[in-house]
Amino acid sequence: MLKPLLLLALLAGCHRAPKHKPPPLVNAHGAGIDREMVALKAMYAAPEGPTPCESAYNAFAAGEEAGRAPGKTPLVLKLAPRDEFLGRCRALPAAAQPCLVPAYSRGHREECVKARPAPELLAPMFELKPMTGVQAGERDADSQFMSTSKH
Repeated sequence: MLKPLLLLALLAGCHRAPKHKPPPLVNAHGAGIDREMVALKAMYAAPEGPTPCESAYNAFAAGEEAGRAPGKTPLVLKLAPRDEFLGRCRALPAAAQPCLVPAYSRGHREECVKARPAPELLAPMFELKPMTGVQAGERDADSQFMSTSKH
């Protein structure tokens, strides 16, 4: 009786190796996208402030912080100190202020394109990483956080 059980245990413990290599646990392409987009994701997830300008500052500060992490791609290259950012933001037209908040602007693209302040008014507040082959500026900001999809 012991021999059949021993044989059965040996057979149960022996199995063939898979014919194909198992897929990697980390998708290299997906990891690259996550690395490139970590700052943008942080900007979208930033806490809302009591005013649009404070929400915008929170978003840019979150993006700047996330981009500083080792191995992550920075998106916010320059951010004015909080009080200066808020003062300049409050001086913008009321329609433009919420459009500085990435989570708002992605769902209100048309109105935000119309309300976009001149680049020279935004430059002292923040600078974003240029897209490949594009200088930092209006097209860059549109491409980075003003998606045409509505969420």
